[in-house]
Amino acid sequence: MKKTMSLVVAMLAILMNACTSRQVDTDTYLRQMRERLDQIQTASYTSEKLSFSPGDPNPKAHWFIKYKEYKNPADTTVGTNFVRYSEDDSTLVEGAYDGEAKYTVFHEHKGVIRDDFTARNLPFRLVWPPFFRYAYHVIDYALTTHDNIEYTLVDSLEFYKFHMITHEHEQIEFTGGKATHVDGGGYIIDPTSEYEIWFSKQTNLPYRIRRTQEHDIGDDTCHNPVLNAENPSDFDINDYLPQDYLMRPYKGKQRSVNDANSLLNKPAPMWTLTDLEGNAVSLKDLHAKVILLEFSATACAPCQAVVPFLKQLREEYNEDDLLIITFESWGAKDSTMKFYAEKKGLTYPFIRATEEMLDTYKTGGSAPWFFLLDRSHFVRKSFFGFDEGTTDQEIRNAIREMMK
Repeated sequence: MKKTMSLVVAMLAILMNACTSRQVDTDTYLRQMRERLDQIQTASYTSEKLSFSPGDPNPKAHWFIKYKEYKNPADTTVGTNFVRYSEDDSTLVEGAYDGEAKYTVFHEHKGVIRDDFTARNLPFRLVWPPFFRYAYHVIDYALTTHDNIEYTLVDSLEFYKFHMITHEHEQIEFTGGKATHVDGGGYIIDPTSEYEIWFSKQTNLPYRIRRTQEHDIGDDTCHNPVLNAENPSDFDINDYLPQDYLMRPYKGKQRSVNDANSLLNKPAPMWTLTDLEGNAVSLKDLHAKVILLEFSATACAPCQAVVPFLKQLREEYNEDDLLIITFESWGAKDSTMKFYAEKKGLTYPFIRATEEMLDTYKTGGSAPWFFLLDRSHFVRKSFFGFDEGTTDQEIRNAIREMMK
């Protein structure tokens, strides 16, 4: 019996030592990868991006973007300047970041919006780091944070796979570079965040990053990287922005709110769209005392919080009194919309909005946005955003008032 116990103790000790050794090896490897990523001065590559709704194996979006990164140690947030090119034309710049501001190019209007991050009251810069700096920040967070996290490094034949799970009360995002705790405004039930990074054994570089959260899954694969072929000190934002375009400062979403409110007490813009079953749906054919139009999105957390409220309204009113139509505003695919409608048990139509419709309703692509129309299709009320207990009650009150 004593021998058996001694043998068990010895085996446990060996296992504990093996686990400890493996953890040290993991941290050593991650430190090496962090140092290697920090040595990248410039990078040019194509980024293949996919976006999923959790539970749906079909991507709701799939696109390619060409990037150029230029390390910028003076920028203590993102840590790199970058240029982003059009998916359709790899010579056409769509956006850029120079350590001081984010630039968005609108070629159809020959304009550039410069966002210096002062128009929003946010604790981080609303700019997503490009691939290699993104990987750097995730690894650096894993090695230095005091947050409640766990991570592993799986050794496969051709790659190492890093997998990190956070157990905080808030989601962990890397918008603006360094890790940021995002509380989700009360819309997130499970704040767990998962990050996976694949490292090639051949190149000793990351080539894929995957982020999984309750409301969205993002997958980013780096193709054909060319490293350190340029001098980062040569970066000049003016070399990439069209010099004959008008540059304007970003002034926040208030402009969109004012634009949408300009529709009040006027006939609602008419539209004819196709629902998920292939049927034509037209505003002119909708007749009820009140028509509620909501501009939504499958990847929008506040929009998901709206669903139970709209389902309650659907139960409380018959369709002669209240019609509810919701619109996908962010371009999700039909398969994603169908999956979302089934998963959420929607009891009202969910239809894809066109760019023309978004322009005529002046939402600026923001969501959720609500418009209440009367029987004559005049816009009587509009509401932006959703705060449970406040916005829902305001909409209820407005509906009751319009039905008098």
